Amino acid sequence: MKNKSLKTIAAIVAIISLSLTGIKPASAQTPGLVGMDHVGFNVPNLDEAVKFFIDVLGFHKVYEEGKLPLNADAKKAFNIRQSAEVMHIAMLTTGTGSNIELFEYNSPERDMKRPMNDDIGWYHIAVYTDNMDKSVAYLKAKGVEFIGAPIEHKTGPNGGLTGVYFKTPWGLQIELVTYPRGMEYEKAHPRYKLWSPKNNRVKNQ
Repeated sequence: MKNKSLKTIAAIVAIISLSLTGIKPASAQTPGLVGMDHVGFNVPNLDEAVKFFIDVLGFHKVYEEGKLPLNADAKKAFNIRQSAEVMHIAMLTTGTGSNIELFEYNSPERDMKRPMNDDIGWYHIAVYTDNMDKSVAYLKAKGVEFIGAPIEHKTGPNGGLTGVYFKTPWGLQIELVTYPRGMEYEKAHPRYKLWSPKNNRVKNQ
């Protein structure tokens, strides 16, 4: 009974300690899962895509792979056309933020038309800036096409966020966002807060 009481007390102390430090006990999740590592997507031309991410946005290429051998069973399992081949793969990083993985396929039957925004499978990525005006001016000077002007959200859970979309040369939509004073949802003190690159900067970069 004494050991059981000690274990109970230890558990209570642990919970109190977590609450005081702002760290919440983990909810049910995949054992060992830590967080997002990267997002992967296809591009029509890998060299063009890598050049844009490096020269325009300032990403860094970590490594590149050549042709990836896939047999018929693997293509069927991953829902890839039998006539398709993975020609190149590149892994890039921003220094602080999720990594991205780019794929270039040689696929005579592939659909080169990007999905509409309301289609299943459409996606976008977002990058954070500390200075919206300077970033927009810089990207425009690089010839980047914007979709409208930056919009500041003043109400709702994302109040405090200013965002605008722009396009890559091959049509991928990228969102440029900033929320230097945080967002409205944070004022409700939710159990979880959205991860943000502005709070996870690489020191001495």
